[in-house]
Amino acid sequence: TVVTGAVLFAALLSSVNVLVQSFGKSNAQRREKMTTLHLFSSSRSVPPELQTKLLEYADADWSWNRGLDPYQVLSYLPSHLRGDIVLSVYEDSLVHTPLFASVSTECAKTLLLRLHAQLCLPKEVLISKHDGVESLYILVRGALQVAPSAPTSGAPTRLRVMEKPGAFVGFCDASKAYAGRYPVWVSATKLTHMMVIARADFADVLDVFYEDADALTKLVATEHRMMVESLKVEVAADSPLGLMQSQQERVDAAPEKIDEMKQRVSHMEAELRGCVADMKEIRSHADCLPRILELLRPLEGAAINGGAAE
Repeated sequence: TVVTGAVLFAALLSSVNVLVQSFGKSNAQRREKMTTLHLFSSSRSVPPELQTKLLEYADADWSWNRGLDPYQVLSYLPSHLRGDIVLSVYEDSLVHTPLFASVSTECAKTLLLRLHAQLCLPKEVLISKHDGVESLYILVRGALQVAPSAPTSGAPTRLRVMEKPGAFVGFCDASKAYAGRYPVWVSATKLTHMMVIARADFADVLDVFYEDADALTKLVATEHRMMVESLKVEVAADSPLGLMQSQQERVDAAPEKIDEMKQRVSHMEAELRGCVADMKEIRSHADCLPRILELLRPLEGAAINGGAAE
């Protein structure tokens, strides 16, 4: 019994020692990172208020990822295995959301492999109005507020709150060479975790999985259009959304124009039929001219003879 107790105590002590060492190593890495940021801030003369925000973001990022970059950790693995792992990692948070559920499994894996983590602290601006947005921000946890006015200008009269995992904001069309200026403000109402994909990476994935491109492009554009319409904001005519709206207006107006063209064609056909009928009538009259001339010749001869006799 004494021997068994001693063995169990030794095993417990060993486990505690390993746990303490790992905890100490993690804290040492965190302290090293914070020290690096302090040195950076002091050497670059970063203002104190910005330095505070920098450290807050670093601390929040450490709490989320524990200093690990999952894509760097998985970089030595074959791409197919990496895809399977990230698919399982985001199974409960992103995989079944509309953005990823609307495409094939291989396309979803490739999109997930292009993502990187992004944090936004409470009351911080993620996207400011008129920013040139080159990324798509996909919500994992937290809440985002979308409004026509800046969050510092008081309570907005119109706003949209996004809290559901998988909701996204950002560019509206990956196929355009110019992203256009963003028409609204996007800010976090609490600590928000997101995954981000650059527009160039998004376009590259669509080029490879072209069979999924239409559904994915339409989903992103529709979500952006619905957001803008719900907030009743104006968009520049030369922006991607403005161009899409103009194109949609032309598409919506097409049936009316087609009906108008059909009416014009019907009117022209009626006029043409009238012209054909008139030409037939003229032709029938013209066919009678030789007979009329034959009937008039005796009268013409009699008239000539009567004139000679006089």
